[in-house]
Amino acid sequence: LEEACRKVGNESYDIILMDLNLPDGQGIASLRRVLSASPDVPIVVLTGLDDRSLAIRAIQEGAQDYLVKGEILEGIFWRVICYAIERKKTEAMIRHSLKEKDMLLKEVHHRVKNNLQVISSLLNLQSRSIVDTRDMQVFQESQNRIRSIAMIHEKLYTSDDMDHIDFQGYLDGLIRNLYHSYKVDADRIRIQVRVENMKLGLDKAVPCALILNELLSNALKYAFPDSFSGEPLIEVEFSKKSSQKSLMRVRDNGVGLPRKFDLHARESLGLYLVNLLAEEQLGGSLDVSSGSGTEYTLSLIHI
Repeated sequence: LEEACRKVGNESYDIILMDLNLPDGQGIASLRRVLSASPDVPIVVLTGLDDRSLAIRAIQEGAQDYLVKGEILEGIFWRVICYAIERKKTEAMIRHSLKEKDMLLKEVHHRVKNNLQVISSLLNLQSRSIVDTRDMQVFQESQNRIRSIAMIHEKLYTSDDMDHIDFQGYLDGLIRNLYHSYKVDADRIRIQVRVENMKLGLDKAVPCALILNELLSNALKYAFPDSFSGEPLIEVEFSKKSSQKSLMRVRDNGVGLPRKFDLHARESLGLYLVNLLAEEQLGGSLDVSSGSGTEYTLSLIHI
């Protein structure tokens, strides 16, 4: 085995035929050693061990085929060798094609993120000519919504997994952006996050990101006025309750909502957007309670 591993690591071969039990190597461990030394060359196991479970394990580990000595006809042996070589070539072509597609997909996410940043920068330039405080706030909220989506695409093109987003890592970045945007001292208003290993696809990550952006923005802007005397705290919880249902909760210990607050009023674009995203895109529902602070609870389906 040692000699074979040195040879296949230094020379070029079309195919490797190997037994599993060698003087210095036994069983599947021998196959793993050769696969490690020469991962691109097809391997056919040729052994006296007529063991179906062992044959399945060998194929799972990376062998192209498993043949038992004494049971091989000449024509079958030749076909096995030819097929093993062609399959390995096809696998290499598929891997190359997938790698190219992954690179293209990363580039798409990169460009989407860059284009969203351009839009955010244009809004920032336009805002310099605004003197009305309310209009300035509207521009700032629009910028934060755009950034929250841009950060999703940034996470995707910098990750090895472009199908799902680690939402814990994403949320940390979103919170940093909101602290900076609203010029809030993180030592004054603390945000506590509990996310249970949530990995979301793009179609779910974007609406969840926008919802959290709105709810956290509201808490940072309105929950803790200068007259607030306690220790400001915002809590974010995002967890799976079953294979079909997830729970998102944002609560604060601030001053609470106004007495005549209407969750469904269209005057509040942010909360209207939260309702719309929860119901239309996430198949969920939003509840709000206000006593010693405010608590938003979203029950989300198929997250």
